[in-house]
Amino acid sequence: LWENGVMTDLGTLGGNSSRAIAINRAGVIVGFSDDAHGNQRAFMWRNGVMTDLGTLGGNTAAALDINASGQIVGRSSTSTGRDHAFLWQDGVMTDLARLAERGSTLVTCPRSNARTGAGTPPIAQFYASGVRVAVGTDSLASTPDLNVFSELAEMRVLAPAVPAAALLESATRHGAVALGWT
Repeated sequence: LWENGVMTDLGTLGGNSSRAIAINRAGVIVGFSDDAHGNQRAFMWRNGVMTDLGTLGGNTAAALDINASGQIVGRSSTSTGRDHAFLWQDGVMTDLARLAERGSTLVTCPRSNARTGAGTPPIAQFYASGVRVAVGTDSLASTPDLNVFSELAEMRVLAPAVPAAALLESATRHGAVALGWT
């Protein structure tokens, strides 16, 4: 961490290295660190303390972004060895595949995230998790316009491998489902 001309070593979770990936406006940092067994683990660093966020049952995890509310997204291995996207909040890591099983909709506003300092949403991982993804425009306080096509263009830049048809469905049908219109 570089702050006011001073570099601070974030430390590790007992291993040899760590990597900071994102920071929110409150100065909370997320990323991944080796643990004492050589496993990559997701961490949150706040007020000088690095905390292991756990896993979804496997040995490895990485925190990839944090928003202003302290919600963290990333990827974790499961007990079967597969990687799943997760949401961590209030001390609990939730497998986004469970959200998909429950029929939940994840709404993302990528341009707003960038402008408010919440970081880059892991768009491709959202889609890979199987959860229904909708796109929003947030508000004029955090974006220059309310153009959903501008949000789609940003999503395409962030996740070029996601099919255009899936992105369009996020702006139409999935949004309608999230609002209870279907």
